Amino acid sequence: MVVKAKDFLSNASELLREIYDREEAASLVKWLLEDLANISLAGLLADQMLDSTAVKALNLAVKRLSEGTPIQHVLGYSWFMGHRFMVSGDVLIPRQETEELLDLMYNQLHQAPKNVLDIGTGSGIIPICIKKKWPGAIVTGLDISERALAVAKKNAISLQEDINWIQLDILTSRPEGSFDLIVSNPPYVLEKEKVLMHPNVLEHDPELALFVPDHDPLLFYRTIAEHAINLLSDGGHLYFEINEQFGQDIVELLASLGYSQVSMYKDLNGKDRMVRGVQGSSY
Repeated sequence: MVVKAKDFLSNASELLREIYDREEAASLVKWLLEDLANISLAGLLADQMLDSTAVKALNLAVKRLSEGTPIQHVLGYSWFMGHRFMVSGDVLIPRQETEELLDLMYNQLHQAPKNVLDIGTGSGIIPICIKKKWPGAIVTGLDISERALAVAKKNAISLQEDINWIQLDILTSRPEGSFDLIVSNPPYVLEKEKVLMHPNVLEHDPELALFVPDHDPLLFYRTIAEHAINLLSDGGHLYFEINEQFGQDIVELLASLGYSQVSMYKDLNGKDRMVRGVQGSSY
């Protein structure tokens, strides 16, 4: 069975309208066409045809999308900071806000850090991108999940970066070493917020990396900040991605622990999303 790529785009987009709006549905199908059938926008305009093998693969992918599976899990990868990262149900799908966190660090740290620690590394996007930005840095990624670290290690190999990996529960143990930069995008979604989340997030992202108890929303921030005050060298920086509801609380927490130059920053949507603190004097 041979089908015009343009007709497949129209039909598949309509099928996905049950869970996506028109523009997003069309965008997802175009991504599938490019990845699974090597059909570009030019190919669509030129009425390029799909053979039966491509149609079968595309139909299976569209079916998974219609069932709520994120396209990143359908294809097995996601783009982040211009790099292609393997993803699975064992790690969070990279999000734009984390790119903004990295951009903030890149713009503020005028001197390359020598030793970097990422806490809650997931797929390894943060340490790998930091290593690409500052090749001379010794970069470590830490996570409680062995399965998440397995994904991170594959990404480091694929993107040809040498990263140190540590499996550790940050809530019960403290890593060793001295660092110029510590960064973390810890679990920060309240348990009660589950009802507000899209099913494809709840069903496909690991809860371990998402949720924090309602009664202690600062659990990870407090624990990491307490560890970091002892792990950071003088002038070392701590950066958090945060839940917008608790930005001021996190600022006050860092100040109470003795961090200097504590600042909060908004994301591109105008939401409080990042907090920075400095140990001692800034380098």
